[in-house]
Amino acid sequence: MLEPLVSIIIMSYNYGRFIGKTIQSMLDQTYQNWELVICDDCSKDNSVEVIQSFNDPRISLYIQNPNKGASRAYNRAYEHCRGKYVGSVDADDYFAPDKLAKQVAYMEEHPDIDFTGTYIIQINEVGEEVLGRVEKWVNREFDLDPIDNWAIFNHLCHSTVLIRKSSHDRLGGLNPDLHLCPDFDLWLRGRVNEMRFVNLPERLTYYRTHQSNVSHNVDFKRFMLEFAYLYRTTLGPYLTRIYRPDLIEQTIFYLAQEFFPAAPTPFKLHFMQLLSAFPLYSTEVEPFIETFGKHLDPEIWQYLRRNPTPVERSLKVEVPAPKPEYEKDTKLIIVDDYFPNVITSFRVQEFNYYLQRLNCEIYSFNPDFEEYWEEYAELYPQFKDRVKRFIPEQDLNGSLVYTVFLANTYKMLRLIESEKVPFCFTLYAGGEFRLNDPESDYKLLKVFNSPFFRKVIVTRQATFDYLVYNDFCPVEKIVFIPGAVFPTDYYIKNMAPRRVFGEDKSSLDICFVALKYTPLGVDKGYDTFIKVAKKLSMFNPDIRFHVVGDFDREEIDVESLGNHITFYGPQPTSFFPQFYADMDLILSPNLPFKLAPGAFDGFPTGACTEAGINGVAVFCTDILNDNLDYKDGEEIVIITPDPDDIARKIMDYFCEPEKLALLARRGQARFQEINSYEKMLRPRLRVLTEYI
Repeated sequence: MLEPLVSIIIMSYNYGRFIGKTIQSMLDQTYQNWELVICDDCSKDNSVEVIQSFNDPRISLYIQNPNKGASRAYNRAYEHCRGKYVGSVDADDYFAPDKLAKQVAYMEEHPDIDFTGTYIIQINEVGEEVLGRVEKWVNREFDLDPIDNWAIFNHLCHSTVLIRKSSHDRLGGLNPDLHLCPDFDLWLRGRVNEMRFVNLPERLTYYRTHQSNVSHNVDFKRFMLEFAYLYRTTLGPYLTRIYRPDLIEQTIFYLAQEFFPAAPTPFKLHFMQLLSAFPLYSTEVEPFIETFGKHLDPEIWQYLRRNPTPVERSLKVEVPAPKPEYEKDTKLIIVDDYFPNVITSFRVQEFNYYLQRLNCEIYSFNPDFEEYWEEYAELYPQFKDRVKRFIPEQDLNGSLVYTVFLANTYKMLRLIESEKVPFCFTLYAGGEFRLNDPESDYKLLKVFNSPFFRKVIVTRQATFDYLVYNDFCPVEKIVFIPGAVFPTDYYIKNMAPRRVFGEDKSSLDICFVALKYTPLGVDKGYDTFIKVAKKLSMFNPDIRFHVVGDFDREEIDVESLGNHITFYGPQPTSFFPQFYADMDLILSPNLPFKLAPGAFDGFPTGACTEAGINGVAVFCTDILNDNLDYKDGEEIVIITPDPDDIARKIMDYFCEPEKLALLARRGQARFQEINSYEKMLRPRLRVLTEYI
């Protein structure tokens, strides 16, 4: 027999009353260079006898015993397909005589097309034409190139589709875990791999609906449950990679509405976050159940929570990952340029957390290491022996390296790769990470393309979007944990009694807290702070200003402020509980891209977060629109960089002290919630212990 150009698969199961018509429609095709590969899935009726009654060398039969399901039957049949094109037809459907001739001609003329479907003729059990919902949906003109037309809905009927086998080979077989939409899964996998689809506008396939077929008895919620699985494994990561937040929101809200129509909008937002491919949200199982359990179907929850099983690829051999070439003690090695300077409170809090819980050592290449180590050792004697100076010939005698900031990670990369030790890092804003900067981009590419890179923790939406949109890092290797690590428990434990404007004192105390990195501190907005101070001091002498950081009276002329402004210099964590107890408002008019092109701060800044934890009202800019967690005007006040606008907003609160006090209290509760150990440190610990 000649090598067939077309291979057609039939998955047979208890359709003896229909399959004869299906096979006969193949014999009646005007195009005859085909083979028919049938896999019977252990039918209990006369299906096998009907199949064997056809005597044609182009028909082959394989029997699957015991019953393993339609997708496995398809995959087994596919192993025997030899054609340039592959299609399938359900055992209760059949083809119009010119169906294959028209599809083959089209695909031969259009080598760029990978999948070709047709319109359908919907019929009932006895073969009478009916106008059903499937025909209404499939027989419509859709441009199947835009991903917009693939979110949620399937526009192709499986029995109509002819696939270029070379394309099918790239994608693998059907997923046996899916019972209602394994074909939709295959289409989606093709679409996210940039394959081309066409649905010919001719009714060339007879599609039968009756009481016993899957499409007739489909539970729509169950179908959407399987689509939720497809979203997590295929569609969601693709929409994230091509930066389509509009389609992500549309798709997730549709799912949430289907599963939980009575649930409040915040639940649907949380559902969106959970179902997205962001690893962060998988750490919040218990709060999710506790808060929204009454809306939750246990079966749905278990389905969504399980780890996505890989698609069964019977056509491809999966090569196991090589075993590590090193055998070392289970130890975390942290390398840093600034630690153990206790002023860097977020490092102290995070690194001490690991020292307390893990076999961990810290190496510092701070040039003033000895001076800072002595102060650190006095405060934390239990950890001092595991904090050491980094030396050039250092051996990384551990099983995982961890760093914070791009600069530290890139600096250590050569040593990491020479010693073949895997690494994770936190990509904070700053530390030589800049948006759209060639040098920063080069370092990102080197780091993310290292064979020893495992996971990156990002803390800002802008960072996440930048990595994904520019294809620096696969989304599955990014852990999104908004915010940063702060000594929240220390502040709560050592919080001094607050003195509140309008209740305990007549002065409104406004502070600015930052280190100086640029002349006039323009990146942190110090110049704007002074302009605002001068404007406010003209209105009322009871407004006072406080500056913590390496700024002084010589930086900018503050003579007109007289003794209404106080400078404190840089201060350690222990200074702030008492300091913030007397502050009413922290002002942070910081601006991105001032320190260097593409450079930006975290949101809110570390100083704002610590002030908020301590009960100070936070007024800050959000130029990059990163605010996802705080309600503007209720828990925080978002300002513009304009000094006049800032002064007007502050005066509104000066005239209503009780409004300012309420803002500070609500903000404090929110800052403490978001920056708790549960939210900040435990997810990080899980990332590291996964790879140690």
